[in-house]
Amino acid sequence: MLGLFQKFRNGIRFIDSSISDKSKTGFYALNKVTPDEVARIKRLIGIDVSGYHHEINSNDLRHSLKAHGNKEREEKRNPPQIAITANDLKMIPKIIQDYDDIEKGSVQDGRKSIIYKKRVNGFIYYAEVVLKDKKVLSGKTMWKRPSGSADASSLTPGNTSKTATSPSLNVSINEIMKPVKPVLESATIDREAHKAASSPKNSLPEPTEKQKESGNYKKGHVTIRGLDIAIENPAGSERSGIGADGEKWVTKMHHHYGYIKGTKGRDKDHLDVFLGPDPEREGHNSSIIFFFALLPQHIDMNSF
Repeated sequence: MLGLFQKFRNGIRFIDSSISDKSKTGFYALNKVTPDEVARIKRLIGIDVSGYHHEINSNDLRHSLKAHGNKEREEKRNPPQIAITANDLKMIPKIIQDYDDIEKGSVQDGRKSIIYKKRVNGFIYYAEVVLKDKKVLSGKTMWKRPSGSADASSLTPGNTSKTATSPSLNVSINEIMKPVKPVLESATIDREAHKAASSPKNSLPEPTEKQKESGNYKKGHVTIRGLDIAIENPAGSERSGIGADGEKWVTKMHHHYGYIKGTKGRDKDHLDVFLGPDPEREGHNSSIIFFFALLPQHIDMNSF
């Protein structure tokens, strides 16, 4: 099974190639629908999408650009819209992971739809149709509006047009992975982190060496930017073990430490993380640091 970040990167590559190669056909499965999405979608359209995953396909990606990629035509719509670009489409993996809101969409051919809304130089609206038989939320179209325009419900997935633009495909994985607005308070993260057995702030027994090795002990759990994170050692706890030389080592943790569930790093273990004082803050220096990542760049802890 692909790790989260590899799936993310492959999704962007699929979008890129679908737009640049008009002969390309096929589908690509993105991440699974999260519990938060399940609850929101159930309230909006009355369908339980537990166990579903997001899916994109080449034809609908190209259709989206053709339908909403012409600047003059989009400006004449009521309300006026902003022409989407290939770079907007390459934001799809981030939009469904870090959406600002989910809205009820229209019904076409008996199929209900939902709309993901994300502020990106205005507002991007990304519509998915619920395919019950496949347990899939299938991407159908995207459009973009300036800030302050009407809500998404006045447009439906599947608007068509006859011309399209061909913007350059130059968005980077680093740009898409930038941190987003805060959605989880640091105090909540701290509270959940200190539910781990290794925390000095609860009465649970300290995990034994065997338990540490097997991972069979209680951990803290938080979800940040759609990532399911298990916290092995909260800030203030001591992380210890036996080195290759047989000597015991002990390190006091100044930040929460754990791993992202469902991922695999270069060391074949889960992708490890440190969480800083505010892992959800906006800005250039994100307070969430990943180790053993699939991305090749060096990690600089000085800006953490």
